Amino acid sequence: MKTVKKHYQRIFTLLFMVLSIWPFKIIHAQHINTYNQAIASSEQEAIANSGLDTDLIVNAQESGIHDTLIFNSGAGNYIINAFDDLQDENYGKRDKVIFGEGITKAMISFSQNNDDLIVKVGDKTDQITFTNYYKHTDYQTFNRFEFANGGFWADIRDQAFPDDPMILYGTSGNDTLIGGSGNDVIMDYTGYNYLDGGAGDDVIIGRGEMIGGIGNDHIINIVSNSAGEIIRFNLGDGKDIIDSYDSNGYKDRVIFGEDVTPDMITFRREGAALVVVVGDQGDEMWFVRFFGDESVYNTAGQTYHQFEFADGTIWEDIRKQPLKQYYPDDYNQIIGTPWTDVIYAGSGDDVIKSYTGYNYLDGGAGNDVIMGRGEIRGGKGNDHIINKFSNSPGEIIHFNLGDGKDTIETWVNYAGNENNKDRVIFGEDVTPDMISFRREGTSLIVVVGDQGDEMNFVRFFGYEGSYNVEGQSYRQFEFADGTVWPDIRKIKLTQYYPDNYNQILGTPWDDVIYAGDGNDHIRDYSGYNYLDGGVGDDMIIGRGEFRGGIGNDYIINRANSSPNDIIHFNLGDGKDIIESYDSYGYVDKVIFGKDVTHDMVSFRRNGESLIVVVGDQGDEMHFINFFSLTEGTAGQTYRHFEFVDGTVWEDIRKTKLTQYYADNQNNILGTAWNDVIYAGNGNDHIKDLVGYNYLDGGDGDDFIYGRGELRGGKGNDYIMNRINNSAGDIIHFNLGDGKDTVDSYDNYGYTDKIIFGEDVTPDMISFRREGNILVVVVGNQGDEIKFINFFSSTDGVAGQSYRHFEFADGTIWPDIRKIVLKQYYPDNYSKEILGTPWDDAIYAGSGDDTITDIVGNNYLDGGAGNDTIRGKGTIRGGLGNDLIYANVQYSNDTFLFNLGDGQDIIHNDRGSDKVIFGQDVTPDMISFRAIEYDLVVIVGDQGDQMVFKEYLNPSTKAWTQSITRFEFADDTIWPDIRQLEQYKTGIISN
Repeated sequence: MKTVKKHYQRIFTLLFMVLSIWPFKIIHAQHINTYNQAIASSEQEAIANSGLDTDLIVNAQESGIHDTLIFNSGAGNYIINAFDDLQDENYGKRDKVIFGEGITKAMISFSQNNDDLIVKVGDKTDQITFTNYYKHTDYQTFNRFEFANGGFWADIRDQAFPDDPMILYGTSGNDTLIGGSGNDVIMDYTGYNYLDGGAGDDVIIGRGEMIGGIGNDHIINIVSNSAGEIIRFNLGDGKDIIDSYDSNGYKDRVIFGEDVTPDMITFRREGAALVVVVGDQGDEMWFVRFFGDESVYNTAGQTYHQFEFADGTIWEDIRKQPLKQYYPDDYNQIIGTPWTDVIYAGSGDDVIKSYTGYNYLDGGAGNDVIMGRGEIRGGKGNDHIINKFSNSPGEIIHFNLGDGKDTIETWVNYAGNENNKDRVIFGEDVTPDMISFRREGTSLIVVVGDQGDEMNFVRFFGYEGSYNVEGQSYRQFEFADGTVWPDIRKIKLTQYYPDNYNQILGTPWDDVIYAGDGNDHIRDYSGYNYLDGGVGDDMIIGRGEFRGGIGNDYIINRANSSPNDIIHFNLGDGKDIIESYDSYGYVDKVIFGKDVTHDMVSFRRNGESLIVVVGDQGDEMHFINFFSLTEGTAGQTYRHFEFVDGTVWEDIRKTKLTQYYADNQNNILGTAWNDVIYAGNGNDHIKDLVGYNYLDGGDGDDFIYGRGELRGGKGNDYIMNRINNSAGDIIHFNLGDGKDTVDSYDNYGYTDKIIFGEDVTPDMISFRREGNILVVVVGNQGDEIKFINFFSSTDGVAGQSYRHFEFADGTIWPDIRKIVLKQYYPDNYSKEILGTPWDDAIYAGSGDDTITDIVGNNYLDGGAGNDTIRGKGTIRGGLGNDLIYANVQYSNDTFLFNLGDGQDIIHNDRGSDKVIFGQDVTPDMISFRAIEYDLVVIVGDQGDQMVFKEYLNPSTKAWTQSITRFEFADDTIWPDIRQLEQYKTGIISN
């Protein structure tokens, strides 16, 4: 790299050389004699004969005259003082030297002595000295040499400028100074000059048109108020340094040769210098101080800002077009210009700064830092891009696969304005489906593909806890396939997080978040999101679509005015807890995966939580506060269930919530809607007062308090259904269900049902009354249903709701009160047997029973024992001495009596009554007698008799003689026993 210092060293060297090699004493002739001197002017010839031994001094200084010098061998030393300031197109080519016979080109050599040109002829003493030839072109008139053999040099300046350094000084006028092939110094400060350094590392100090020529030249043009300066540059001219300064800001030009085209020009900034790179062979122009002196920027050093090309292209001002700049590998610091730059850094960790203009900045390979504006590409490597400019619209970041992990730091205080939206443009190898996102604190990570490429937009979400939009300028993404995301904040930001990532924070917009394995914590309060916890026990707080994934997850969605939220759940997802609240009462959904069918879903209530059981492998969803009185329906948002087979439960509160409970679960609380509850084994407590439910206590002595269809199951259960206006309630009962107690009440008088299982037939049903209790006996293995308060005078018919009985064989008893209630009582029943208000068939067991049944048309059988029967209908005392009261007036009663029934006493009152004897009693076995006012009917001879009290009392016989008809098994009928002879005889005889 050439420097200013090197050129100044070269100037001092040339000056020293010039002062040390001065060989001649210059003699200016005042007159010319004919013997040793001649004048050649005005087309005259100066002839030097070989015999002369003195020098010839020629003055050829008349303007516009074409002079000729003839020089022969042996002519000696000629000194030519030539000068012509006539500036026409042929200047420098008017005068010539003609060499005589025997002199050839090979005999000619050139050398410089100060400003003089020495032309040596042959190897003796012949030579021609052209004084001041190197001073400037006005002294270079004798430039054509011709030889006798026909050869010539059209311009000896191609031969006469030696490699040795020259110092050329201009005049006060307009000069043309041309250096040789050495390291020349040309100085010409005044006039408008043409200064050509030729080959070599030259220093040209002046003004006008300057050509450094081949070599690494230093051109200095620091003349103020100097307009129209030109530097000409061709391919192969090397590395030139241009030191230009004009405080008046005039525009100078660089004119390139025919071999230079516009596409061959690139730029580079090095400190305060602008480097113009020409082609790819190392040619450069260094405009030092182009950007000012050291750190102080000014435009005085920017005079050469118009570039012209041979093809007619003109760059009026290079500062007004993109300055394409290429930098080598491992270049450390790259500083852009104050204008528009196109910067390509090489490999290595570069630092690029280009704060002004709209630029294209490419970091190339390496871990680069790019601070600037415009279009930026970090390139391969982990780059840091900083673009923090207010009101700077249209910025672009280019990113391709393999570009690594780039950090983008952007800040625009007008970023919220659509006009200040910046873009990310992806390369051809990036498709939209390869893009995902991740949030890390206040950074937005854009993940590109699956090989580790990322863009980290720091402070995208503000400074720490303070959210703002200033860091969100890069929000439009464009792809090579034509896809455009005008604003990534308005699309689903698909985000993938690695395993064991602890804290995941969503964006203020719509997100799609996939957490990895591990116990993740996801928060995403705004937007409509898709949040997937992945494997692990995750906590997800947000809104939108949720999937806890495999593991026991906690999902919180307590966002008001958030409709259409969704929870996705698959088999194997574990036990998830869902906390939901929306005071606007919007409906949210649960969508099950392909492996879940609607028959696999059941429910369970646990306090204020609704538990949705999925399958039989332990998967559950716990909707806490679903039944909270405080939150009410606001906690019931997830009530719409969908299945892949197309089944939709629009509102689970309006379907049967099938619930299975574990064994020995103590307290089961139904929902506010229709439930299907299956309790497990154990003594369960089920309470479900709302909705039309199916409540099954399962095995155990259960307590069921509810409405709907109830089944105590095996065990001695207590079923309570004391709910007004509850029509259509049903109790299911099977053989083996034990002794159930039913407490029923409905003051609206609705009819409820008992539905028996397939193993129960109508003939297996009997009844028993115990005080106010109706006992329904099922079969003979001890199964019973006790309807307490069935006969309560307080409850009245409200306690008789379960009066409709149905059997599996199709038999229906629409109202058991309208059939004969067949009742069997055990032996030695210690309590009074009370009939019902309807028709009963009461069979007392052995023992001294008391039966009371004064309502309905009944069948009352005291069985064995000394029984007391008060009632109406058909009455049989059975074995034993029974006391029968048939005192219900106008009751047409029937008394059954068989041999062995003992001695029964009957009190009767009015009506049309009769006695029917069993098959073992024939008419001839009957006789009568009177004991006081009682009629004794003797049956057989074994002591059996029937005593009709007060039958013969004249004052009461009008109503006590209601029993007059006797019927026998052999079809004998005594319509009125009082008409029988044996009756009369028996009575009279007694």
